[in-house]
Amino acid sequence: MMRTCLTKLSVLAAALGVTSPSYAATDVTFAATLTNSCVLTLSQAGSMTVSSNGTVLGSEQSGGTAAILGVVAIGSLPTMTFAAPSLTASPSGWVASHTDEIRYTSTRGAS
Repeated sequence: MMRTCLTKLSVLAAALGVTSPSYAATDVTFAATLTNSCVLTLSQAGSMTVSSNGTVLGSEQSGGTAAILGVVAIGSLPTMTFAAPSLTASPSGWVASHTDEIRYTSTRGAS
C-alpha cells in the first residue's frame, strides 16, 4: 500500500514538473605555488650475487634480487640520475678487468 502511494506521488510530481532543485556548475579557481618535490620509496632492497663462473656480479644472477624504488616527483622537469655500482674492494692479487653496468625499467616511460 505504501509503495503504491509513493509511486503515485512520484508520477504526479513528474507530471506537474516538480523536481529537486538543480544547482549550476561553477568553476573553482585555486591559487598556489608549485614547489619542486620528490618522494622516494624503497619497497624492496636489492642484492647482488656472483655468477656460477665468477665473472658476473649482479642482481639478475641466481640468488640476487632487483631493488624496487617508487618515485613521485612534481615540479618543473624533475630529473633523477643513476650511477652504476662499482667495486670498492677485491681479493688481494685479483686483476680481472670488468665493466660496470646498470639496468633499470620504468612503468611510466622515463628514460
